[in-house]
Amino acid sequence: MADTLTLAQAGVKQYPDVELDQYERSSVFKIYRFGRPWYRSFHFSWLSFFVAFTGWFAFIPALDYIKEDPNLDITADDVKSSNIFAVLGTIFIRFALGPLCERFGPKRCQTAILLFGAFVVYLSATVKTAQGLIAVRFFIGLIGGSFVPCQYWMTMMFAGNTVGTANAVAGGWGNLGGGFANIFVGGIIKLLRENAGVADDVAWR
Repeated sequence: MADTLTLAQAGVKQYPDVELDQYERSSVFKIYRFGRPWYRSFHFSWLSFFVAFTGWFAFIPALDYIKEDPNLDITADDVKSSNIFAVLGTIFIRFALGPLCERFGPKRCQTAILLFGAFVVYLSATVKTAQGLIAVRFFIGLIGGSFVPCQYWMTMMFAGNTVGTANAVAGGWGNLGGGFANIFVGGIIKLLRENAGVADDVAWR
């Protein structure tokens, strides 16, 4: 069976400076390497986590404009409720993703999250009611589950003496997506409003 093959049998290039444990996990962690499967997995892991967190937090800069939009019947309390549902979605999916990663593997799970996340983030621009805001933010919150495949993936690739470092770096770099989203999306909204003359109720969408 394919999942019982050694790296050599699978035709994976061997790297003499990569020390492997009995399970063929790397005992060495070097950020600047890209060899497969260990370091390529590391970079795809943190990058996919970064993209997911960018999508999860991309809606945050728009909330102030949504509350002030006279065409929407959305209050500050509705926004607070949507914040709760956004976190609720993340909690729910993280419980589910543990067994799913064990069944299907972290790559498939992470890919599914990103594809689903792209769809619901796109739909967020269509919000017109408080119920729609809460629903969209709940489903966008599912993207936050990307943390689980990220960490699971690293545990598969790195041995016990270095997996803590790999998990910390992959998780830390991925979390930067939240800050990037606030700066990037907030900057785009400001640019559209102040330089392109786009109305507030259109700019945030």
